[in-house]
Amino acid sequence: MMSKKLVAGFLFLAVAAAVLLFFWPSDEKRIRKLFKEGVAAAESRDLDGVMSKFSYNYRDDYGMTYIYLKETLRREFERISEPHIEFDNLQVKVLKDESPKEEGGTKRAIAEADVRVVATMGTETGYILGDPKEPVHLRFILEKGRMNWRVVKVKGFLPE
Repeated sequence: MMSKKLVAGFLFLAVAAAVLLFFWPSDEKRIRKLFKEGVAAAESRDLDGVMSKFSYNYRDDYGMTYIYLKETLRREFERISEPHIEFDNLQVKVLKDESPKEEGGTKRAIAEADVRVVATMGTETGYILGDPKEPVHLRFILEKGRMNWRVVKVKGFLPE
């Protein structure tokens, strides 16, 4: 017959595991948080905060790499003030990893959103991405590293 302490210990472990599983954020919630934090960092012109959301392996169809993107954003943050980002209709789709673990499969996701950016340059304030009638629809490709999701590619700045 089991002792009361042993039963209580098993019960505690079961409840702790259930609570952990219930409250552990899903990949979709983690990605939504990544974008929320990235927008806040961009609005405060925090270059390191913005770049922490991008993978060092970032490479897009426009020729941007992580280093080139960082330098471009640094120059833009020096030119503009008071940026405001409208980030609407965020849709997140976590893709199923089809490759076996032995092959080093990477978990990927696609996030799409409509974006407008308003900023001040000198004495002029206006849209620097999108416009009042039509936002720019951006598609973000993300990969999950050991602990965090990072953007590895962005599409939609130019018509395809």
